[in-house]
Amino acid sequence: MLCYVYIMNIEKRPLKKHLFICTNTREFKDSCGPKDSLSIIQSIKDRLREEGLWDEYRVTSSGCLGPCARGISAIIFPENLMITEIGINDTEKLYQLLIT
Repeated sequence: MLCYVYIMNIEKRPLKKHLFICTNTREFKDSCGPKDSLSIIQSIKDRLREEGLWDEYRVTSSGCLGPCARGISAIIFPENLMITEIGINDTEKLYQLLIT
């Protein structure tokens, strides 16, 4: 009989902030994915890399954060700020919230 032992690794990341943007898509229900959330994520990722901030700040797609009917939803950690009613034109505002 083989026995596998998995050891969980925990490490503190040097990030200042992490932005999670919902990309969830639900059939027959309002959701964030079809509202260009992936475009917003890619734009912010590209800018972080261009400005040399990728090691300090991150943006990641997430599953449902809850208020899908109120536009794209996002959350910034460690502040735990919920942001709703995001549109494609809010990319710069999100970027500034992340890096300040």
